[in-house]
Formats: sequence, structure tokens, C-alpha cells
Amino acid sequence: MRGKRFVASYNHSRSNKFMRIMEDIFFCENINLQDGGYQKMKELKITHVVTTQTHPLLLNFNTLQIAFSNLNLASLAFRLSPRISDLLREVLLLKGRLLFINDSSNYATNLLIYTLSYWFRCSVY
Repeated sequence: MRGKRFVASYNHSRSNKFMRIMEDIFFCENINLQDGGYQKMKELKITHVVTTQTHPLLLNFNTLQIAFSNLNLASLAFRLSPRISDLLREVLLLKGRLLFINDSSNYATNLLIYTLSYWFRCSVY
């Protein structure tokens, strides 16, 4: 599976679109686990998931479920960056794959940008 290219698609159709960010990090908008999303995750050999969704199928993965209420997304990213960094280290050590599932609040985009900028020592601005 490694080495194959995945094309990013930004249309708002109901199908599940996965975008490869790095070798073992994937990003998806509002995945539908009942409509082929779970099968695609298994096909891509996803081992870790960062999401706000609660679904019984997500229990098959090492899931970091984020629950937030009335928090600024920027402060959420700063608070969760250490946990995301630990999760990235675990993915690298276990040779797993990480999937960020984004919802309408765009929290996953912010988390990914802040965490990767911290890892690569560059500015988020």
C-alpha cells in the first residue's frame, strides 16, 4: 500500500475522501463509517484515529476522542499538541497510520498544523 498516491478532493459529496498528508498521516472530512468509510480505513491500514465522533467501529482503532465545549480552537490546539505529539510518536514507533477526522469546526486542521509546525520547528503564521 505504501507508495501509492491518493488524490485530494475537496468537493462536498457524501463519499469518503482521504488525503495523505505525510507517509503515515491521513486526513478526512466527516467520514461516514457505515458507507464504506470503515472498509477504506482498514484498507489503508489505519491504526490510530483523532476525532470528535463517537461510533462503535472506532473502538477497533487506537482512538483519541476530543470533546470540547466553548473552547477557542486555537487554545485547544495548544492544549492538545503534547497529546497529539505523543500519539505521533506512538504511530512512528509501532509503524502505524494516523487518521485525523475533521468536522465542521475544523479542529483537526488546527491540531495538525500546530503539531506539525512544532515538530518541524516552523511558524504557524
